[in-house]
Amino acid sequence: MDFTALRYFLETAECRSIRQASDRLHVAPSAVSRKIAKLEHDLKAKLFERRAKGMKLTAAGLVLVEQLHGTVRDLDRARWRIAELEGLKRGEVIVHCIEGVVENWLPRHIARFKTIYPEINFRVAVMSTDRIIEALMAGDSDIGIVFITSARPEIRVQSSQVESLSLVVAPQHPLARRRQVALADVVQHTLVMPDQSFGIRRIVDRHLSAVKLVAADVLETNSVQLVRSLVRHGVGCTLLPHFSVERDLAAGLLVSVKLRDSHLLATGIQVCVHRQRALSAAAQAFLNTISPASPAAF
Repeated sequence: MDFTALRYFLETAECRSIRQASDRLHVAPSAVSRKIAKLEHDLKAKLFERRAKGMKLTAAGLVLVEQLHGTVRDLDRARWRIAELEGLKRGEVIVHCIEGVVENWLPRHIARFKTIYPEINFRVAVMSTDRIIEALMAGDSDIGIVFITSARPEIRVQSSQVESLSLVVAPQHPLARRRQVALADVVQHTLVMPDQSFGIRRIVDRHLSAVKLVAADVLETNSVQLVRSLVRHGVGCTLLPHFSVERDLAAGLLVSVKLRDSHLLATGIQVCVHRQRALSAAAQAFLNTISPASPAAF
């Protein structure tokens, strides 16, 4: 079966438009249309319904998409690994990570890696810890960078570092001048927090429940970046690890205050891979870069 036709089919299925697929593939729309028509002829099945608003998959098309997703992904990886036999001159690294590392920690490592291997490509997706683990399990990611999570037999934790949560406030906040603050004082103020899809939020909620404290007002969002922005604007305070607010702290835009009994509120980063899946040379090299023996690199 024509591998190019399969790629064109998958791209069209994702875009639901031959024109958009052709733009992404950098080929003429007529070439995409011909390949799909040939594929339908070979399979003796109609794969798309051509509609005014785009291309809709038929039942046969849905079956083919489901079967091809893993196959094409594995063939792409094989192509990169064959190219890597000449050394790390080509290759691709797929990273799924939590939002807390995208502002400073991960860009710093990628920038350093690209100075050594400039022709290695990166694909980075930002999502919750649970979805990152799912991506690793499905083979859609080489490396997952997550908040510390429960152990799974299929996932190997390459490196990790635990870090206590701190109270993070704007410099003008009433608690900003404290050397240390009790959680009972924190919950009297508006608490800006990531939603329940984030491990940090679940840690905080469990601890508040254990010590029978209820926050007076909680503003929640699915974006750590928005949490930081709201706190910078004085909307409230938050509880985050240092690596999530490193740049804002250095710039003096936010202040970190130690929590009393902070050891009870701890999280951190884990760098994870699938235990049974072999990494490409490029992905292995990047994994070695971000997972040194010393956790100080975090």
